Amino acid sequence: MERQSGRGGQKGLLGLLAILALMLAAWAADSAPSLDWGALAAPYRLANETYSAAPAQVNSGEWLFLLYINGTPVSLVRADLGADGKWAARVLEDEAGLKQAAQDYRRAAGQVEMARQELDGAEGEMQAYNASRTRERDCLEALGILRQPCISYGTCLSACSSSVQFCQPLALANGQSFVYQIWDYKNRSWALDGALAGQEREYEGARNAMRSAAIRAFNLSLEPVWEASAGVLRSPLNGRVCQKPFYDSGTPARVQAHLQKALDWLAPAEDGGAEAAQLMKEMQRRRQAVQAQQRFW
Repeated sequence: MERQSGRGGQKGLLGLLAILALMLAAWAADSAPSLDWGALAAPYRLANETYSAAPAQVNSGEWLFLLYINGTPVSLVRADLGADGKWAARVLEDEAGLKQAAQDYRRAAGQVEMARQELDGAEGEMQAYNASRTRERDCLEALGILRQPCISYGTCLSACSSSVQFCQPLALANGQSFVYQIWDYKNRSWALDGALAGQEREYEGARNAMRSAAIRAFNLSLEPVWEASAGVLRSPLNGRVCQKPFYDSGTPARVQAHLQKALDWLAPAEDGGAEAAQLMKEMQRRRQAVQAQQRFW
């Protein structure tokens, strides 16, 4: 197979394809079928321009290649293994074929798996966030709530009374309002428990589906977590009876960064329309340029 290093650059979605091509080249170049790249690139290549191709194996009898000329993606080439054991290749020139091929190329290139890794990274941040709730749990323990239920004034008073050395003296000194504050703290903490359980369910659903809509649903499920966390931080017991919980304020931004990367990786594998349209435009431009050059000669 003829390969030459590409030059030039591209922006936006084509830029993502270029990055992907570099990742693929390391493992796929040696095993890809050898094709006549000079002939395949000729209709789109001006004199002295370089060409290259980045492969992705769809299955044992089919490969897709992203054809570059002077470093710019021009089209996708499909190679199929015939019954005679020979490879037949063609440049895809229709937009519908390019759209499907772009999707197949992205999936074969492992972009869904890259999206999954980013999704896992987001959930890892959430697990670390939950694990950081030690001060909150210490407060619940000191108030007796982890030993006995606290679902009413009477049960919360009983739970507090079980903490003879800490909570019971505070209840006796501060009266009924303190018991209501205990009950309120427990409710705020339970609201955070519920929000975290909800986002974990959405994460599992998103990981199984690996669709943009499911990842966006997971993202929406995070908002109740931040709201519930703020609720715990507003408790009047913080700083007076218990240490104020420490929640990593950088977690939301890091989670958002992971999810945005997941969407960036996943979207082209779901809809290759944008790449197809840009490749069609580049092919048409180059065909016209080559034809003009031939007329001049």
